[in-house]
Amino acid sequence: MRRLFLTHRGDLVSAVTASEARQLLAVAERVQAPGIAAIVESLGRSVFVAASLGENLRDFPVVIVAGRGALTGAVGCALARHLSNQGVSVTVFAMNLPDGPSFPGLAAAGENQWRALLETGAPVVSSPADLPRQAGLVVDALPALGPSMLDNPKIARICHWVNHARQGGGEVLSLDIPCGIDATTGVVAEGALRPDRTVCLALPKTGLQGAPCGEIVVADAGIPARAYRRIAIVAHPCVFHEGFLLPLQTTF
Repeated sequence: MRRLFLTHRGDLVSAVTASEARQLLAVAERVQAPGIAAIVESLGRSVFVAASLGENLRDFPVVIVAGRGALTGAVGCALARHLSNQGVSVTVFAMNLPDGPSFPGLAAAGENQWRALLETGAPVVSSPADLPRQAGLVVDALPALGPSMLDNPKIARICHWVNHARQGGGEVLSLDIPCGIDATTGVVAEGALRPDRTVCLALPKTGLQGAPCGEIVVADAGIPARAYRRIAIVAHPCVFHEGFLLPLQTTF
């Protein structure tokens, strides 16, 4: 049975596995010029809207933990650029991670986002010692590689730092799936991130159902409806009636 989410309007939204999400992006890459670069930029703008909800971000430092080479990392860089352009104090914690699943165009799009980020002058650091002592918002832009990510001591340390920042009053926002949770099955590793909000990229993932992910919203990736229809498993694509974000209320 196809797993579904329900919006506050009563619309159904298909949940997809990690593999199915990659299929969607591959199809979108073929039917939408200029492809993945436009998708990353659209997602960055949509996530910026999500990050800007609530507290005035100019009052607190923002930390974005981003994995280079991953879709989430590229979107995190785009988010950092938008925040910096708005006068927000933002620090990017950059991590070089083992190569995960990829698709044509992602590497180039990601490197373009990193270069654009550097032009903002926002600090990019690689040691937890260089992070602000307290952050008002921490964004988890690490790739959705599942519980095994916590086997990496550096990732385990930064996840501990993020969870500690949340306990200290900072808000945590995860992109696509919180680090340490399997995007398909929802299996949760010890020490996994437990965000206040999870912003799914393009479609919700099946692993979000029942996992400690906080409030769940979907970010508009600018993918044409035709691309969704080319993947039979997406029976109910996202419809963004009221902006670039689609809150999900319940699942079944």
